[in-house]
Amino acid sequence: MSSERWPFTHNPKGWYNVCFSHDLEVGDVKPLHVFEKDLVLFRTESGEARLLDAFCPHLGAHLGHGGKVEGDELKCPFHAWKFDGSGQCTDIPYSDKIPPKAKIHAWDVIERNGMVFAWCNEEGGGPEWDIPEFPEHDDPDWTEYERRNWTIKTHNIEMAENAVDTAHFRYLHGLRNHPDSQAEVNGHIMRVYSDAGMTTPQGNVEGSIESLSYGFGLSVIRFTGIV
Repeated sequence: MSSERWPFTHNPKGWYNVCFSHDLEVGDVKPLHVFEKDLVLFRTESGEARLLDAFCPHLGAHLGHGGKVEGDELKCPFHAWKFDGSGQCTDIPYSDKIPPKAKIHAWDVIERNGMVFAWCNEEGGGPEWDIPEFPEHDDPDWTEYERRNWTIKTHNIEMAENAVDTAHFRYLHGLRNHPDSQAEVNGHIMRVYSDAGMTTPQGNVEGSIESLSYGFGLSVIRFTGIV
């Protein structure tokens, strides 16, 4: 993506989904490339998801390739150094002394709504907001997630602009009317609400579309009356 077109960071501050919960079993170790960095995601034996920078501070081995979970720690495949979820080295099997610099950067992680999220802030600093529980996630009246993956050449700002682009609802999604929409921003949350109607084989259907965006990394869209 041309920096002349988009003179903004590719990683705006916020929470981003890095894995679905059921794709990370106890003891799993996964190499990731997100936020333009190599990282390693693992689930401890106590069930916690942890995310660290990928490379061992000793001799640079990638912990995501051959690293193993032991208890609540990740063991390096090269010299068996162990690191806990905070990135601190806890054990060197052939030494009684742990060097002060034997530490890896740890990322803030939260697991909610069947997803594992990591906090990204290129300027530094911990999480500034939480992720809500979505009641639909554990509601038996709702179906399981249907997951799809796309690779698209775009910038996060285009995804945000789409939420307030009400004109495309009629011409792209088939609404019979140009929706009456309201948008509001409250801190990190953007809410866009649109009255919507569609023409169906059963006749005209009235409904609404509500889009809630929590920063750039998480959004939920709820349709009422439209299926």
